[in-house]
Amino acid sequence: MTEDQYIELCAACDRVLLPLDSSIERVAISWLHVLNEHPSNLAKYSDLIDGLPGERGVALKSALIQLGQWVLGRKSGGAATVAASPVDVMFVSHLLNEEQVGAAEDFYFGNAPEALMEQGASACMVLRSNAKLAATGLDARWPMQMARRIVLPDTLCFWQEFGLRRKLAAEARSLGASGYTEMPGRVRTEARRQTRSISSLSTLRFYYQILDLVTRLRPKAIVVTFEGHAWERLAFAAARQAMPGIVCAGYHHTIVFRRQHAALRPLGKSLDPDVVLTAGTFSEKRFRAAYASRPVTVATIGTHRRQKEAGGQDPTASYACLVIPDGIITEIVFLFDFALEAARQAPEIPFVFRLHPMVSRPALIKRYPRFGALPPNVSFSSAGIEQDFTRTRCALYRGSNAAIYAVIAGLRPFYVARENELPIDILYQMQSWKKTVQTPASFVVAARADRAQDELERRREAAEAVDFCQSYFMPVNLNVLFDTLSPALPKQTPGNVK
Repeated sequence: MTEDQYIELCAACDRVLLPLDSSIERVAISWLHVLNEHPSNLAKYSDLIDGLPGERGVALKSALIQLGQWVLGRKSGGAATVAASPVDVMFVSHLLNEEQVGAAEDFYFGNAPEALMEQGASACMVLRSNAKLAATGLDARWPMQMARRIVLPDTLCFWQEFGLRRKLAAEARSLGASGYTEMPGRVRTEARRQTRSISSLSTLRFYYQILDLVTRLRPKAIVVTFEGHAWERLAFAAARQAMPGIVCAGYHHTIVFRRQHAALRPLGKSLDPDVVLTAGTFSEKRFRAAYASRPVTVATIGTHRRQKEAGGQDPTASYACLVIPDGIITEIVFLFDFALEAARQAPEIPFVFRLHPMVSRPALIKRYPRFGALPPNVSFSSAGIEQDFTRTRCALYRGSNAAIYAVIAGLRPFYVARENELPIDILYQMQSWKKTVQTPASFVVAARADRAQDELERRREAAEAVDFCQSYFMPVNLNVLFDTLSPALPKQTPGNVK
């Protein structure tokens, strides 16, 4: 997809999505929310750009998945009843894998809910599960002293599930017939089909789940991870529907691509956050500019995953390369295959494969057996990311925010570019220190040159890049959270939390 086509696509989707009378069901069409230029996001628009009809069987496929989810939900005992004790702040996060069940801190929000509790507020954590685990009984596996966890089930009761499909079918009719010619017409036609997709169905289901929880728990504030997804916008809409006056905050915890779209595009009062919390000053500037005409507060809270002081590298460690794809399977396979070929060409360089928490090593190897038989100089990481930074000297990356942390730790980043795609280099503003490669052979040449570089010269070259990345992701400052949520917190809640 070219940049002009991307711009045209975003404009056409917004044209269908943005009318003031847009229904909840239309906002629930996830396909209309163009997140960014990452190839995994753009893949679902490829037929549209080529002027081809979309994939057949969307309605049947989603109906079968919906039925399967309902059957599994019934077998596991259905959704647990949520006690209706009120809370001050409701967080909405994600359960990425089974290892995170009962964990001492949340992957995205850290211990922010528990810090609020220490200050006299009450909090709970609502989790959307990506772990394919039965929701029943999971809530009780976190320690009692932590904020209550509520894992959302994958299904509602049968008649509610039927109602979701009926509402989306009505939205398909409201979109009307449209010619399959110019881009806006093709977008409207595809949007009608997407009302029957499982993503739209699950997003609308989430709206009603949040509506029910806010009605029961009566929070004064809701804090949601914020990347531009349809479900995030519906979390705000549901919260305001159930609790007028609630403070709606979106936490943008990750990178901002050069052509980031959905999160930076205001949709209107009921769908926009009141507060955007960012991980660093770079993203804060982007959000301030995007919402300059709206009554939206933007502030940097940082991230708990950013250490106050970088651990640094082990000066006695040999030159090794850390491979850090994001959590998308096509990206993992591409980057690992690239690194495997580089490892064969440079047997003197160790390569360390690090997986995103959403993907397990056994599942990857089962699907791609070649990653189970690695060359002697390639291994999977079983350590924490800080330990990986300590024992490596460079990093292969594409769209993973781990590249930011790698630079802070002193690694030289090598961006792997692909032909015929919009670049997704998250370090696009960095003019020095970073290297761009397109083939394993070109990486091997550049890595060998990097290994031979004088250490003092290397550190001088890295200094500006480290400064930039330190402002991109900053250490967490929970006082910012308390200040922005102060209207929703008990009056006796003090600040000054370190």
